Amino acid sequence: MPPSTRKLNWWLLLVSSAVVCAVMGYCFVWNLLFGYNHGEGYLFALWFALDALLVTLSLFKLRRCYREEPSGWTGRWQLSLIDLLSIVILTGLSMALFKAAMLSNAQDNLERDHFLYEGVPISFGIGVAWTAALLFAARTGSKGTLDKWFEALGWLGATVIFGGLGFFVQLFVLMAMIRLFYR
Repeated sequence: MPPSTRKLNWWLLLVSSAVVCAVMGYCFVWNLLFGYNHGEGYLFALWFALDALLVTLSLFKLRRCYREEPSGWTGRWQLSLIDLLSIVILTGLSMALFKAAMLSNAQDNLERDHFLYEGVPISFGIGVAWTAALLFAARTGSKGTLDKWFEALGWLGATVIFGGLGFFVQLFVLMAMIRLFYR
C-alpha cells in the first residue's frame, strides 16, 4: 500500500477517534462532577481510554508515514490578526447563543446554572476546533483570508462528518460485541 493511502487511513482513524475521545472524555468528567453513578461512567472511561489508545497509535503511524513520504504543504502554522479575532468572536458568539438558549428553556434557577458546565466547555471546544481548522488551512497554503476561512470550514465539516461516522462505527461495534457476549 502506498504511503499516501496509509496516511489517509491513519488521518481518518485519528480524526474519528479524537472526536469520540473528546466527547467521551467530556461525558466521563460530567459524570464524575455530578455523580450520576448508574454504571455508565465506567463505560465512558473505558471508551475514552480505548479511543486515546487509537489516537496515540494513529499519531505514531502518521509520523512514520510522513518520514517515508514528506508532505507537500507550502504554508506555515501561522494565523493573522483577523484570524485570531474570528476565533474570539466565534467563541463569544457561541457562548451568547448557548446562554440565550439555556435561559429560554430554563424553568428554574437550577437549570440556568448549567451554562457554566455545558455552554462554556462546548463553546471553548468550538473555538479550539475553529483554531485547528484555521491552522490546517494556513498550513496547506491558503493565501487570502476568505479562502482560508472557507477551507477551514471545509476542514471543520470533514472533521464533524468523519467524527460522527467514527462514533457510529464504534457504537455499532460496541452493540455487536454486547449482543455477541450477552446472548
